[in-house]
Amino acid sequence: MLEVIDAVMRSATDIMFTRRQKGDKLKVPDAIIAATAKTTGRVLITRNPKDFLELGPVGTPYTLVCKVAHNASHLDLRRVEPR
Repeated sequence: MLEVIDAVMRSATDIMFTRRQKGDKLKVPDAIIAATAKTTGRVLITRNPKDFLELGPVGTPYTLVCKVAHNASHLDLRRVEPR
């Protein structure tokens, strides 16, 4: 598990502030999850992508299973370049 660091917390705060300015709320745990993925350059895997789509690369377990079944050699979720 990744350690919660200052950069992640700052990013989570920014994400929550931006979403609230748009009139949309994001729960604190979801903001921390999104900020962790964004700060560390990882793909966020979730069954609820609608809350995270605008925040960076998002995958769903269902999509991953299809991609792995069709072409596993091109699937690498370890690291992506941050936006």
